[in-house]
Amino acid sequence: MMFLPLLALAGMLLAPADIVVPRGGGDVVQGEITRLDEDGILLRIPGEAEDDVVEVMLSWDRVADVRIAGPVQPRLPELMKTAETLWRARSRLDRGDMANAEPILELQFPGMVGRTSETALVVSDGLLRCRLDRGANAEALLPGLEMARLRRAGITTSSDALRVPPVLPPVEVEGVVPVWDPEFNLLPYLPPVWLDGPGVANARVELKEWSSESDPLMSTIAGLYQAGLDQDLGNEITPVDLESDAISDEKGTMLLGQMINAVHADPEVRKDARRRLQQRPANDPQWVEAWIRYQLGRSYLMEEGTGQRRKGQLNLAHVVARSSQAQPYLAGVAMEIMAAEFESTGDLEAAERLRGDLARSTPRHPVLRTPALNPSRPSLGDGKENP
Repeated sequence: MMFLPLLALAGMLLAPADIVVPRGGGDVVQGEITRLDEDGILLRIPGEAEDDVVEVMLSWDRVADVRIAGPVQPRLPELMKTAETLWRARSRLDRGDMANAEPILELQFPGMVGRTSETALVVSDGLLRCRLDRGANAEALLPGLEMARLRRAGITTSSDALRVPPVLPPVEVEGVVPVWDPEFNLLPYLPPVWLDGPGVANARVELKEWSSESDPLMSTIAGLYQAGLDQDLGNEITPVDLESDAISDEKGTMLLGQMINAVHADPEVRKDARRRLQQRPANDPQWVEAWIRYQLGRSYLMEEGTGQRRKGQLNLAHVVARSSQAQPYLAGVAMEIMAAEFESTGDLEAAERLRGDLARSTPRHPVLRTPALNPSRPSLGDGKENP
């Protein structure tokens, strides 16, 4: 946050005064520390009017030193180590060093889950970006939900690192979208698209344990992500009730519900969900269109008819053509699914060409090393069309 010179000047009128020195220079903040814990430092500072008192909460990643003039704070040495640790993590995020920032944030994150403060936002948002940057979407799910919960609670931060959009290609590109979309209350870089591996199983456990009692919408979103994970792991799930108030009243929950149903084991449920997805508003953001096209591609590839499967390939090709820069993770997984479909029909040359294009355009994409997690689909059969 900004350390306002006026507040700092007013704080000097207090005697004795506790002093907080910010990172990166700037005026010190003087006042009375009334709270000091994992969330940060809460100070009481005289306001502009007589007898007016302002409370200021300072996040730990912005604190360089604390000098206590009042009662002894026995936890201060321990928390100052946290302050230095978070500053190092944020500095690494600032310069794009995600690989070395992630281990620090990973250790801090468990203690921040459920807290509502700027420090918690810095940790969850930073860890989210580190994991998105390496394409670990299942592992990004919990910090992503925490970040969205905090944003919905009105928590903000001035940390420069949080304005850096995550991208998988070696250079930044135009067309990136916000990490969190408040209209949908979803994270555009976190579609319900997973790669096989232990991260998926861990995410299921984390979702079961995560609670957002103060925000029912976030609880519903978490439940939808969990249902999608269960379904993609081959477990039978009940179709999402798209007419229920919890789903139909919000844009984000409706989108997730339709996507989950579009790859359900029941063909009629899939068909109805595809119809709904294709009838969505034309003014949906581009990231929503990319999610929809991808899921339509998966859905059509679950059918037996060659015409239906062709529609699946065309929808996936649309994602690759329109969203490779803004949505590199999603586009890369779409390319791998297309390649696998070409292999299943005997077109090995097309499959090899697609994988070669992916390796050249996005050499860090994890789908090059880890298979996509997809619901099982029927064999090619006799090529007859399904209605």
